[in-house]
Amino acid sequence: MKKNSYGLLCDVGELIGALSGSDNIDSFLAEIVSVVATHLRAPVASIYMFEEDSQSLVLKANFGLNPELIGK
Repeated sequence: MKKNSYGLLCDVGELIGALSGSDNIDSFLAEIVSVVATHLRAPVASIYMFEEDSQSLVLKANFGLNPELIGK
């Protein structure tokens, strides 16, 4: 699937808007996962972060999944 340059600029602008409009990392990640899933037309998307203390991946944001799973 090929996108034109204008579409790519709009996508980048949307990501920048999410960064500047977020109050904290959790709201930023929630916005990013939503934007990416929407643009990829994916029904589900997730962001995991590695926590050094527990040496494990923890779900930090998702789109299309149960929001109660965040943090697990």
